[in-house]
Amino acid sequence: MIRSAEAADVPAMLAIYGPYVTDTPITFDYEPPTEAAFTAKYNRITSRYPWLLLEEDGKILGYAYADRAFEKAAYAWCVEATVYLSPEATGKGRGRALYLALEEELKRRGLVLVYALVTATNEASLRFLAALGFRETGRLPASGWKQGKWHDVIWLEKRLASPELPPTEWHP
Repeated sequence: MIRSAEAADVPAMLAIYGPYVTDTPITFDYEPPTEAAFTAKYNRITSRYPWLLLEEDGKILGYAYADRAFEKAAYAWCVEATVYLSPEATGKGRGRALYLALEEELKRRGLVLVYALVTATNEASLRFLAALGFRETGRLPASGWKQGKWHDVIWLEKRLASPELPPTEWHP
């Protein structure tokens, strides 16, 4: 089941995110956020953008959200998407279903372009996003220091809609 996240889901989402922080270079956080910090992030993002959960038998197995990609007003139709799954949820098509639900919500709201930034060594995410229609648009060489070495970041994008003149208003 895919549903909108709620503030009460923060501990379960944090439990999914924590190992990515402590054990991988997939995210460039060094320490898992506190529950209060993650709740503040959740509240900030959901005031304007969707945050979805993947839940099975009452257990949260993953989440996906979109956030503003850039601060300047002209970029209002662009977002950055993020997806995290628990280990038992990977490789079974669940991430795809979660992401596609997020994408549909973004389209419904009138957003036009979605970005993803992925550590270059995260081959599974790069394959996943390519299969969803993302294309690489840039590389940030040696831009993140984690786990004792520098990591490149791949910048990917996907058009959700053709740009209109003037753009349609999007709806938070």
